[in-house]
Amino acid sequence: MKQLLLFSFLIFYGIKFVGSDEQSTAADEYHGNIRQWTIKDDGKLHIALHILKDPTIKLVFPKEITFDKLLSDLKLYSPGGRGHCKDLKVLNFTLKISAKKGIYGEIKVISHRTTANLFEKCGDSDPSLYAFPLIDSRPADLENEDSRRCFENDTVPFQVYISDNTKNFLELQTSGTFECQVFLEIVRFLNF
Repeated sequence: MKQLLLFSFLIFYGIKFVGSDEQSTAADEYHGNIRQWTIKDDGKLHIALHILKDPTIKLVFPKEITFDKLLSDLKLYSPGGRGHCKDLKVLNFTLKISAKKGIYGEIKVISHRTTANLFEKCGDSDPSLYAFPLIDSRPADLENEDSRRCFENDTVPFQVYISDNTKNFLELQTSGTFECQVFLEIVRFLNF
């Protein structure tokens, strides 16, 4: 009798385990665990925006880091390659810098190319488009010559990290769904 119960137990959980493996891969399944939506490589951290489901992630950094340095080290990319992604959905992300200022992105496929529309929000005004790079052939900087209307002269009102007042933080938020991979590359001095 014990052998029959043990055999039934093994068959039930063995089939359940194999069945769950066929339904989705680990990269596409979100577990709320930082290891599931980040990749560390070459001294940089890559955040998988396409599977990030947390409402807000705080990116913490030392106060000495200037806005120029911070923004110049952020890149956005989709590693699938040119023409690979055929998704018709839209993935949105926000890098909230202060209560009324931030960088917004809208990632979508246009003519079989993955592109990002990048916006700046300055205060109470509507966000203004400042760049629309292709991100499926190479990483695109979040900074360019038109991205400084809100943040000129490096006087950026960063939010102070409550747990450690020697640090500031940005808030990263995502919404929407996107079948293709999209990553935000950040430097290692940013922490969660």
